[in-house]
Amino acid sequence: MAPAQASDSGEVASARSRLKPWQRTVLIFILVVLVLGAAGYLLYDIAVVRPLRRELAWIEARGESLRLEDLAPDPVPADENAAPLYERAFALLQASGSDTENVLVEALNAVQDEAETWDEALRDALAYASEEGAVNPDGLTEEDARQAVERRLARNRAAMELIRQANEEPLCRFDVDYGQIPVSGEADHESLVESMRLFALESRTLRRKGDGDGAAEAGHQVILLEKATREPAWMSSCMTGSLFVAVATDTCWRPLIDAPQVTFATWRRCLDALNAIDRRPVFLAALQGERAMMMGYIDKYAGNPKALGALTQGRYSPPPPPPPSAWQRVWHPRLTMDRALYLWHMREMIEIGERPPWKALTGAVDAQNTRRSDPKWAIATRALAPSYRFITVCVEDETRLALARVALALKLHKHAHGAYPAALDVFAPDVLKEVPIDPCRGKPFVYRREGDGFLLYSFGLDQADDDGNEVPPDPSKENQGVDLVWRAQR
Repeated sequence: MAPAQASDSGEVASARSRLKPWQRTVLIFILVVLVLGAAGYLLYDIAVVRPLRRELAWIEARGESLRLEDLAPDPVPADENAAPLYERAFALLQASGSDTENVLVEALNAVQDEAETWDEALRDALAYASEEGAVNPDGLTEEDARQAVERRLARNRAAMELIRQANEEPLCRFDVDYGQIPVSGEADHESLVESMRLFALESRTLRRKGDGDGAAEAGHQVILLEKATREPAWMSSCMTGSLFVAVATDTCWRPLIDAPQVTFATWRRCLDALNAIDRRPVFLAALQGERAMMMGYIDKYAGNPKALGALTQGRYSPPPPPPPSAWQRVWHPRLTMDRALYLWHMREMIEIGERPPWKALTGAVDAQNTRRSDPKWAIATRALAPSYRFITVCVEDETRLALARVALALKLHKHAHGAYPAALDVFAPDVLKEVPIDPCRGKPFVYRREGDGFLLYSFGLDQADDDGNEVPPDPSKENQGVDLVWRAQR
């Protein structure tokens, strides 16, 4: 052995000899912990990949995609696209006027179903506004309230005319950039909702003035606006569509059911428009779009717990992600499990949503009641997993639309035969495609003639018969069972 090598070996041996037994024990223990920790990390990393692969395989087997751009609707011909006209109309909308005008218009909306005549509605609106402390009734007259409504409508006539033109186009596709997260170019939801309210306000105004056919035509425009809520396909747009259903059915069409002088042709045209609406595919497409967009968020902000934490607060524009780092790799197993858990939630939502509506309603309630709390480390899942309330909203939408279809079919029958039918099975297949059933329970709606009118109702989301009661027994309590009801007096 060379002298230098012998010297090095001697120094190493000398160093070892200088370690005390307990020090060697500690060193060996640390080495064992590091080796076992690394092995455990690798095994955990491998184990958490399996649930993710299972969820991805389910998505692939259904021919679906997690890329938002793959879910973009097909382009539509420019001469058949309503979106540019809607956007021009939205740019012209002027929702706000003076404070007094805004208060009186909102008050009129609040008393919309309680007044039979226009003058009575104006008096009720003034009383309501003064009771709420919103305006001082001194000096305000019914004429002031009438002029407030007329100013709101007159100021938006140009926008409403453009919306009427847009509603005549068969298709609607906004210029949405599906290649980035968050997306851009989607419809202005606030303007869309304001448009619905304007036509509903016009419908109520004309109805109270005795122009039933004009009121029905304005209500028809609300129905046609629905196509603007079908795209882009994710939950925020879908929820705007749900608001459309509420405006179209409850705010607009339910009061119109007793409107005088509505022609057979107008009822027929409005029923045809309602028959063309199917919210279930929109809802299921929205779930897929939501899943793709949220997975994009998880991937985009992987390794940035601060950004993912911002998502738990509902802020969908968190800080930019950092460049790949050692921390991102350390965070990888939890992110992988987080992805798997999120996809599992979405799979359950989609599977429940694909059931018949009454079974979907029961499945959503059961899943909500039995769902265990997600672990605290599942940051994205806790923030992004959709509420099962989305399913109940979808079923409620279907129910409201089905009730509206049946009610309009009843009016058509009375126009043709002079009286309402004894049962609902007379409508299929000429007026309605099939005998209508209650989406909340899978059985026929409750229907009976009452005097010159009728009572029609669904059991509602609690799937219990409240004998047509649509007022909660105790308004101060939430989640009380009520029926969804349509009544006609004539």
